[in-house]
Amino acid sequence: MNWFDYLTISLILVGALIMLYAIVSTKKILAIIQTLKIRKTWILLIVLMGIFFIGYLVAAGLVITDNKNLVAIVTGFIFCFGAVFVAITVHTGHNTIVAIQKLYKTSEQAKKLKEAKKELVNKNRELLSKNLELEQFAYISSHDLQEPIRTVTSIAELLGKQYKGKLDENTYKLIHFLTEATTRMSKLIKGLLEYLRIGREIQLVKTDCNEIANLVLEDLSKMINESNPKIHIEQLPVINVYPTLFKQLFQNLITNAIKFRNKDREVLLNISAEMENGHWKFSFKDNGIGIP
Repeated sequence: MNWFDYLTISLILVGALIMLYAIVSTKKILAIIQTLKIRKTWILLIVLMGIFFIGYLVAAGLVITDNKNLVAIVTGFIFCFGAVFVAITVHTGHNTIVAIQKLYKTSEQAKKLKEAKKELVNKNRELLSKNLELEQFAYISSHDLQEPIRTVTSIAELLGKQYKGKLDENTYKLIHFLTEATTRMSKLIKGLLEYLRIGREIQLVKTDCNEIANLVLEDLSKMINESNPKIHIEQLPVINVYPTLFKQLFQNLITNAIKFRNKDREVLLNISAEMENGHWKFSFKDNGIGIP
């Protein structure tokens, strides 16, 4: 062999060593990549690198044995696979970059979502704090208004009793209107206080509905005595309810039955409950005027 052959063999072996290093490095990359589509192309690259490595060793051996024809064939083979290798490398690089971009976008979206969630939590805390302050203000204001209204009502009633028979009819009407107005205002304030209390005590409680109904009848005793309705309450269940809301519901339905009645006949109201499809169905049946 001459110096040209030694140079050729040296270059081929250096190429083989570089390819061997590339195979080791690609395996490390493959261990990191999780996407199945990209892994397949990187595996194909490793296979081609292995073919190249073997081709380098074969070419070096053919140069040593001075088989020039086979060296030419192997060289052509290496060049051909080299073109394939470059094409696959470019394709693999493109897919990898696209995957990295998607991963970056996903990471950015997750970061933005986390920041938005954090901001939402902070806004929710601020809203709860403002609602609590508003609730406390409304509760204190409503409670404090009760006393002057009671005073006005008491004075109006006292004037009516003390000067009974001494005042003209118009004055009595004015006193009556004043008493009714303050009574309505007191009821509105009580309703507001009740609503605020509901907001603080909103939880399900196992309750006897019969007791709720009896409490409502006691609260409406004045209205009931004036209109003298016949109210029949069947045996009601013991269930989990919001007591204050449930009591308010009963009170509204009974009040409506008495208020919107036919003046020419006695008010009849029947309250019952029955199990239907695993749920309790309550019925309030009356002989009122109904909805026109």
